[in-house]
Amino acid sequence: RMYGYEGEEEGGQEGDKKHITNSAAAATTTQQQQGKGKKTQPNSQPQQGKDVARAATKKHEEEKKRKKAEAREGLMAKLYEMSNAPASKKVGHGGPRSSSSKSAATWTDEDELLSLRTLKPVAGGQIVTVTFDSNVSAGTPFTFRPATPAVRVVAGETALAFFTCRNNSTRPVTGVATYNVYPPKAGLYFNKVQCFCFEQQRLLPGEEVDMPVFFYLDPEIYEDEQLRGLKNVTLSYTFFDTGEEEDDDEEED
Repeated sequence: RMYGYEGEEEGGQEGDKKHITNSAAAATTTQQQQGKGKKTQPNSQPQQGKDVARAATKKHEEEKKRKKAEAREGLMAKLYEMSNAPASKKVGHGGPRSSSSKSAATWTDEDELLSLRTLKPVAGGQIVTVTFDSNVSAGTPFTFRPATPAVRVVAGETALAFFTCRNNSTRPVTGVATYNVYPPKAGLYFNKVQCFCFEQQRLLPGEEVDMPVFFYLDPEIYEDEQLRGLKNVTLSYTFFDTGEEEDDDEEED
């Protein structure tokens, strides 16, 4: 009996040891399985940094475009102010001419175009010599001149004249022309059907384009006491470099 009791005690101790070992192994297996179930979370900080950088770049580009548009509007406002023509005759939207175009950017006054249907030269009217004058502002690399120095018309008679403009530089240049009429009072009766003024003209290096102006003198000019006997009118243009391409080059760099 004594020996049998001792055997049972030893067997109980061995069983306890096996139970403890099995429990530890089970716990280890469970932890390993749980570890396998967990997915490694990617580090989102680099992607967030890229998103922030993209947003900052986009905001910067939008700000540059806004400032550029404001500068263009400011320039056009100054050019309009420089012209002594009546506000109703200052036509043009200021948009750029496509670099692929081989002709000048022009605008057409639709109302004036319609008026040509009934317009007739005044019979026996005083002949008026319209002289064309061309200028370029300091630093503008254009050669700008009238193809014909002057034309002779009577009121109600249409006339078409051309100016030639050439870019003498080695870079694309965008210019805008403003105009004046002398004597200033005659500007009230100087009606342009089509013209290139107040339009952005982008000329490539060495490019040359012809720019038309289609106009007539309103017959009512003969009824203006201050202009009675008028024989000479001057149409004067001045080209200004907008500096647009310099800004574009900086953006590309």
